[in-house]
Amino acid sequence: MNWLALVALFVWTEVASANSMVPVLMVYSILGAVTLPAIILIEGFIYRRKLVPRPFKLALLTNLISSIAGIPFSLLSTQVMFPSVAMESEVAAMLRDGNSGGAIGLIAFSILGFGAALAFNLYFSTYVEQRSSKMFDDWKGHTIEWRTFFMANRITYGLITLGLIGSSAAGFVTGSIYRVGPKMEKRLDIELTKFIETKMTGLRILELKDLSEDARAPFLSSPGHSEPGKVCVGYAKIKRNCLLILADKKTGDIAKIVVVDQGIGAPKTTEVENWERSKGAVSDVYVLPMSKKEITVLKEPSGKVQMTSDGFEVIFFEKSSFVVYFNKGKLERVWTSD
Repeated sequence: MNWLALVALFVWTEVASANSMVPVLMVYSILGAVTLPAIILIEGFIYRRKLVPRPFKLALLTNLISSIAGIPFSLLSTQVMFPSVAMESEVAAMLRDGNSGGAIGLIAFSILGFGAALAFNLYFSTYVEQRSSKMFDDWKGHTIEWRTFFMANRITYGLITLGLIGSSAAGFVTGSIYRVGPKMEKRLDIELTKFIETKMTGLRILELKDLSEDARAPFLSSPGHSEPGKVCVGYAKIKRNCLLILADKKTGDIAKIVVVDQGIGAPKTTEVENWERSKGAVSDVYVLPMSKKEITVLKEPSGKVQMTSDGFEVIFFEKSSFVVYFNKGKLERVWTSD
């Protein structure tokens, strides 16, 4: 299911407009910068096999004209890209939360959209390239059939699509579809800092220096974590959830525990409720990431709960702890010790 979602959404976003999308692709994608030359070379070889005179010149000129003619459609496609990126993140969130039904619906919609966009651009490119070939003296005396241009475009579309499906599958296998990259993480960190300064007036994130020596030792024993009041978990290439322990700047007491959803649009905040059972000094509280698993909880007949997503464990040193995770889009908090 994850692989299907990734393939459908990524291919639709990146490839559906093919070489009529090249002008925009070249602006924001390394792939786009090599797409047009690759198309020209492949189509040139196809024209040569069909005994078309000056095949590579034909491929060069007709593809340049097709790309220029496709600029209006390219600009329109960019308006579709941002919703599709948002939808990719939404599917990732649904799969994260175990909501496979909603994910299937969005995947089906994306496949239909991809197919429609691909078919339109395939025929559009074929039509423009055949018509433009008649503008040049080199081919006015030659009848180049429409199906020759269609075959050339069909092959290039197919090869690029297959290549991206392969890279998409590799992205899923390596887990990179759910990994926020370093550049994106840095941007999100800056955004988060500004968000706290403007929306959480008078509050700050709990820092390592706030922990007592006794509480600092078990926290630092968890490798890779240096901020006791902040943990972020990515669930799409541009999306992440952060749990923040916020303290009052003046008194140092804990004021709020919130989960911030970042990536597209303004950050969305969900406050963790009813954590006051262990409210106390800042010096003895910290948060750690927790992978999805079955956990032992309090006040459950079975004593066990299966987490439906990766989450966070908030630990009140030598007092209590609770786990926070998402379940079908809803934030769940369960006590694990008291």
